[in-house]
Amino acid sequence: MTKDNLVCVNMSDDLLEAAKLMSNYKIRRLIVTEDDLIKGVITSKDLLYQDDLIPYIKQTYINMTY
Repeated sequence: MTKDNLVCVNMSDDLLEAAKLMSNYKIRRLIVTEDDLIKGVITSKDLLYQDDLIPYIKQTYINMTY
């Protein structure tokens, strides 16, 4: 895996942006960066506590292939 194919969100981005990325790329974990340094990871379960983001998270799980 290279940096070019990682899906990341910047620390300054809002949670809605993170939820949309997870939904669009059908992923459950998202790397959080700041100035090209990894600062953490946010998961779809982290976003479940935000009621307005639940539709995006549900869509992520619906579209998952195992």
